[in-house]
Amino acid sequence: VDNQLPRSYLTIINSFIRGCVFGSDIVCVSCVIESEIQAWIDQKSVKKLVKSLLSEDEEE
Repeated sequence: VDNQLPRSYLTIINSFIRGCVFGSDIVCVSCVIESEIQAWIDQKSVKKLVKSLLSEDEEE
């Protein structure tokens, strides 16, 4: 089974982390490479995160 996250998830995660969750606490999110992101984010959590992001977008 391929455990790689779809690239679209990574894009959403990157922009979400950069903009909302940690803000200035993370100096350089772009320094975090995709494989590291994949290592510490559980795929189900990602799906929940994406769903919540999409529902937030619909509310605005």
